[in-house]
Amino acid sequence: MKAEPCFPHVLVVSPQDNPADVTSMYVNDVTTLSHSLRVPPITSLTALWVGFLRKIRSLQFYVESGLRRDLYHARLLQYELDLFTEALAHSAKSTEKEPRPYVYITAPRSVLRVCSTEHRALLLQWCQALAAKKLAHVVWLTSPSDAIAEFVQEAKATTDPDICLLVRPQSECIDNSSATDKLGLLSARYGIEFSEADSDRITSSAGNWWVDLEAICVDIVSRMEGDTSLSLAVDDACSAFDADAKAALIQYLRLDVDVVTMDEKTDLLEKWAAFQAACGLSNETTQVLANPQALVKPKKPSLPDVRPVLASFAGSGVTGERKFWNLFALNWLQLQPNTPVAVGVVPCEAVDVLRGCAVVVRPVLSRLFRELWADDAVWTKVQELQQAMDAEELREQVRNYESEVEITARAYLKKRTEYELAWDAFDDAEKAQYRAELFLEELKLQAQRDHVARLKSVYAVEA
Repeated sequence: MKAEPCFPHVLVVSPQDNPADVTSMYVNDVTTLSHSLRVPPITSLTALWVGFLRKIRSLQFYVESGLRRDLYHARLLQYELDLFTEALAHSAKSTEKEPRPYVYITAPRSVLRVCSTEHRALLLQWCQALAAKKLAHVVWLTSPSDAIAEFVQEAKATTDPDICLLVRPQSECIDNSSATDKLGLLSARYGIEFSEADSDRITSSAGNWWVDLEAICVDIVSRMEGDTSLSLAVDDACSAFDADAKAALIQYLRLDVDVVTMDEKTDLLEKWAAFQAACGLSNETTQVLANPQALVKPKKPSLPDVRPVLASFAGSGVTGERKFWNLFALNWLQLQPNTPVAVGVVPCEAVDVLRGCAVVVRPVLSRLFRELWADDAVWTKVQELQQAMDAEELREQVRNYESEVEITARAYLKKRTEYELAWDAFDDAEKAQYRAELFLEELKLQAQRDHVARLKSVYAVEA
């Protein structure tokens, strides 16, 4: 970010990458702000005097707020933001004649969800003012799932949108390290020395996914608080990680219950088709069924396009669109830009978020879904359900066709009655013409009725 500040940035950090690498690549000289008037360490008389003044100022704000902590914290936050703004403005004036390095202020976007409405409005207004006055770059850090939830799912409910530049780096474009390298960094952070077998066990469970690798490491540390050995803690943590992910996936796909209603059956099949498209299994099936020449030198599969995943929910309309976005908001799937970095303005239309993106599935979910896909019992259950749904759809089409034939029959009877009432007014040529017309329509109607009868017999449609 070498250009002048214009709008706050929302930097989407992929759960696949090391957040420190992504942040350091796009942000330099980060400034961290405190959220209270903490007293500095007393190392001199000056520090003692500063600490005393801060205590007095804090007490003054508390009294002026009517001893209400919410008003006190709001006043304190406003005061600190004003001080920081004045310092930035003074620095900008002192370096007007020479290029000055801009200050970068970063904060997790998630803090806006936990703070009060007043604090949220104050922070957003302050960040917009800093960028507009070109005093500093403001960079909000967020995850792909939180970005989808805020800028797509909750966008319509937002009355005062926060205009930002959405920056989405491509996964592995900045952090292209392997899963073993990532695990090495995490093991050093948590003070654990994994053996080669333990490292293979962890990476085979989580894959090259920073967030999942860190979650397993945290679980291992918590399991080692007793007398548990490292290898046993690794095995237990990985087993629990796989079991939780599999249970969540099976529950999401509705494979753990008997689907009864039409909506439940449709939901299961749509989610199954979406995961199948996201994992690229539909392409693998096509390749297996292709001619032998296609199997001699198969192409390395690229990341699946987002459109087949969206098309899996097309039959459910608005509900299907909501289920599609839930895949990303729940961190099942992730959007991957086709370019090294995608930059756009938010708020925006949902289709703009999808444009030029592929789909990435969490490694653990991709592995577990492939296991379910290869399981004969699960595959048979899904295929039988699909066949039953297809048969029911055909029967519904037959019933609709029968209704159309009956409407045609009523129109024919009405037309014949009108001709019979005016028959004496027709001459011989008109009578011959109308008689032939009615005869042809009756033949066509009888053929349609015979066709309906055959269809009802074939597809077992009840009368």
